[in-house]
Parts: sequence; C-alpha cells; structure tokens
Amino acid sequence: MTETVLEDRPLTADPLWFLGISVGLIALFVTAVSIFTEQQWMIDYRTADVTSGLMRMLGLEASSEGRKVVLIWNDVTRNANVEYGCNGLLMYLLLTATMLPFPVSWRERALGLLGGLLFAFTINQIRLVALMFLLFWVDAARFEIYHTGFGQAFSVLSVASYWWIWLKFRGSANSAPPADVQSDEVPDAG
Repeated sequence: MTETVLEDRPLTADPLWFLGISVGLIALFVTAVSIFTEQQWMIDYRTADVTSGLMRMLGLEASSEGRKVVLIWNDVTRNANVEYGCNGLLMYLLLTATMLPFPVSWRERALGLLGGLLFAFTINQIRLVALMFLLFWVDAARFEIYHTGFGQAFSVLSVASYWWIWLKFRGSANSAPPADVQSDEVPDAG
C-alpha cells in the first residue's frame, strides 16, 4: 500500500481550510470597507455617473449630482442616492474572498478576478437601473423590500453563479491530484 503525501497538496485543497480562509477574508474585507466608508465617495460618484449615463442611453432624462441619481420620466422627478453597499464593492470583495484561497494558478485567479470585477460592475449597474425604474412604480415601503431584499439576493446569487462557472471552467482543470500521487486503492487483479 502506498501512502499519499499530504504536504504536496495546496493548503486550501481541504474544504474546511478553504471555508475558514474565505470567511476570514470576508470578515476582513467587510470590516475594512465599514471603517473606510467615507473614503468610498469617489466610487459612489462614478457609480452614480454610470447609472445616469445608462438611463440616458435608454432615452430617459437623467443626471447625477455627486452620489445622487436624478431621473425624470413623464414630467415626474425621482432621485436615489448611491450609498454604502450600493456601489458593488462588497459584491466584488465577496467574490475575491472566495477566489483568492482557491487552489489554482495565480494566472487563473487573476483572470477570474478581472472577469469578476467586470461581471460585478455590470450586475450592479443592472440592479441600479432596475431600482431607478421601481421608484416610479412602487411605493416607498415596497421599494425598500426590492432594494434590500431582492436586490441584495440578486447580487449574491449572481456572484455565486459567476464563482461556480469560474470554478467549473477555470478551477477544475488544476484541481485534479498530480499524476505521480498514488491512490490507496489496490488495483483489481481480476
């Protein structure tokens, strides 16, 4: 019987290590973002600019003033502020926390993170444009349900879907054990 050498495996090949490292990174990222909330104004302003630009591309009268997105539709004006949590940063950091400890090459990780940044930004913009339309169709109480309930769930499920697809097509190629590692199974003499 041949012994398997565990030291050759990446540290995160063990699911508990991966989970522990991911949860630790999520806690670290959320804490850092919470502490530096005031320094996110530039991200919030750019997010508001892009959202109003997308609304204009859809043929609507829209503008941004700092964090505020203003939309005029059928002579009715509505506005919303892009605040902490609305800029997509936490969504991207969640994705980063699950990709960094995964046992793949740094090239695959970097490509996944770059694609994830574009994906998270796109998903967040779709969410913000949809929320701007909801300002016209639902009352304030229902808007909050869509904003904090469905919107957050949509973001997390989208990021989880991206990670799963990345894992399936990027991470799976390198996750097989090396060919020189012997199995504990005895071959069938049959």
